[in-house]
Amino acid sequence: MRHTVRHIIPQATLMLLCVALTGACGQATANAGGNAPTSTSQGVVTPDQADALYSEIAGTADQRAAGDQLAYHIEEDPLTTCMTGAGINYTPIPFVNQWKDWPSTGSSTFDTSWLAPLNDPEYLTQFVQSQAAAQRTTGADVAASDKAYYSLDPAAKKAWDDAMANCPRGLGYEDAWHPAGYSALIGVFHNVVNGIDHSIGATYAGSYASCMNSAGYPDVSDRLGLLATLQAQQPPNDEIPDVGSSGGPDWQAWVASVGQAFKADGTCRAAAYSAGWASLGPALSQFETENADALAAEEAGWEKILGGGVGPS
Repeated sequence: MRHTVRHIIPQATLMLLCVALTGACGQATANAGGNAPTSTSQGVVTPDQADALYSEIAGTADQRAAGDQLAYHIEEDPLTTCMTGAGINYTPIPFVNQWKDWPSTGSSTFDTSWLAPLNDPEYLTQFVQSQAAAQRTTGADVAASDKAYYSLDPAAKKAWDDAMANCPRGLGYEDAWHPAGYSALIGVFHNVVNGIDHSIGATYAGSYASCMNSAGYPDVSDRLGLLATLQAQQPPNDEIPDVGSSGGPDWQAWVASVGQAFKADGTCRAAAYSAGWASLGPALSQFETENADALAAEEAGWEKILGGGVGPS
């Protein structure tokens, strides 16, 4: 028997509930191996190098999946042991790997108003597909476990409820999915990026909004606003195909609308993007130099987590 609605959703699924496209959860690129070096002889970090730099801090998709699985077992295993010891026929909700089909492009690095890569619609569509697949898997499992729970007779339900109320969950799983230095380092990184991103908006927001309005997108003042608009228009989960599938007409129409919107954004945001990276490239180079030891420790920490878990396969 599985969990019921009384049970807390595992850490890997909680990550999906963050507004991932606004950077609330942090992102990870989907490269399977180690993180590429980012230093440059010119003292300027390029957008592609910045993607690798971000992955040193936030982990690759493989590393994030391993971290989520580690947290899942820390949280779930004590409860499973306790429930089984109480004589309950208990099977925990399976681990859901939300990073399995995570986008491989660099847009996940900078979920910002002005500094994200231009003309990259596949990131949004693949992100939506990855999220929908994970949510469908979790939702189906919870529904099945609820149905099984409600099929129990009153005495069996009481035994289940008593055991669930008294059995412990694992402690410390909330931070187990990342290396110890993650929070401090990602905070400094975002401060660098967001500070420049916000300063660019003061100069370019008006011209961007006017350009997007002329392109048929009124009331869109920056890229994040455009993303929110597009996500509000996406089909429901059961109409979103798995990555690699073409999907039905509603999905195909939405994908086409995303491509058109990103094309307009790429045109309207080009000047702001160039101006922003002229400042951000040197700033990230300085960040990398000043935090070289912490970055090396972070990458080693992710590799250690990966060595004890599984990737997104």
